[in-house]
Amino acid sequence: MLAQSNHPLTRAGRRLAKRTLLLQLSIGLIFVVFFGLLMAGPGTLSALAGLVIALVPSLVFSALAFRYGGGRFAPNVVRYFFIAEAVKWLLVVILLIIAFKLLPGPWLPLFVTLLVLLHVQWLAPILLNSKTS
Repeated sequence: MLAQSNHPLTRAGRRLAKRTLLLQLSIGLIFVVFFGLLMAGPGTLSALAGLVIALVPSLVFSALAFRYGGGRFAPNVVRYFFIAEAVKWLLVVILLIIAFKLLPGPWLPLFVTLLVLLHVQWLAPILLNSKTS
């Protein structure tokens, strides 16, 4: 049996997670520039906060969710996937609270960037896998 972190399914999951994170980062930076041009400094900062709120929890999720792979580790795979998902959403809530406390607004760039990047995260595995099949 392969080591827990070197299982082919774990490696494939990590590759997909890395590609998804890079896609999120790229699209997020486009939104930061867009809102920066549209609303100047406050829009840029707000969109950047939305990017961070989407990307940091996704990074943590990827690190936790793909720790184990293979049939022998199936209970750990499921457990860490659920733990990673819970930690991800807890981080989103905490980062949103911090953003509301520290930033003066406007809030539209933050929410638009965050919601777009969450949708990218949900759709990326389907889109990225369909290109490689």
